[in-house]
Amino acid sequence: MKWEMNLINFLKRAVIFIGLILLIFAVQIPVQLIGIKNYHGIKAFLWGAFYLALFLVIIGLAFWAYRSVYRQHSHKITFHDLKIILMAILSFFIIEIVLQFFNKLIFNQVGTKNNNAILSLFQSNTTVLVLMSISAVFLSPVLEELVFRGFFINAFFNQNAFWLPIVLSGLLFSCGHMSSNVISFMIYAILGIILAYVYKKTGKIEVSIGVHFLNNLIATGFMLLAVL
Repeated sequence: MKWEMNLINFLKRAVIFIGLILLIFAVQIPVQLIGIKNYHGIKAFLWGAFYLALFLVIIGLAFWAYRSVYRQHSHKITFHDLKIILMAILSFFIIEIVLQFFNKLIFNQVGTKNNNAILSLFQSNTTVLVLMSISAVFLSPVLEELVFRGFFINAFFNQNAFWLPIVLSGLLFSCGHMSSNVISFMIYAILGIILAYVYKKTGKIEVSIGVHFLNNLIATGFMLLAVL
């Protein structure tokens, strides 16, 4: 697909991007409502079903937006892609351990504000715990990669651009997560940069989704151990 940019295209894509970010925040409202109202039984089931259905619809919209700016040539995951996924996740966890050490040393904070907020929601309601575990591991990685990597990088930069879209994608990704200090912000920014780097190197959104999936799976697993 030929990359084109003019003022009209830029404004259209900016509106779509902002709209997708707003939807990323909006999709969490039903599950937050379940926790705040402490719904159980049929109410919790109906709101939970609505939450998952809404998530899938928004993923569909994000995929449409991605396809509107880029047609991916290959969706096949190779052994080389799997090695990149493992190297990326290991690199991030090494960096995160170092940053979390300084987060504790300088700001006396364990974990990030974003993860602590999720942990608080986990503890509020069993239905919330189940729904957010599912969405955090299986749905959020797909939606966020389609928006912050797939759409953003291809909508606003040509294929030859490399480091600028990677860095900006990481910074915007971090802005979408709650941070209470600069180190917390850096943790999410570096994760976003690694995800964007993986996407640019492979040209496959599935590979960055794989890294994001493993990160969220491990993080969610630790939070579940803390709650259960």
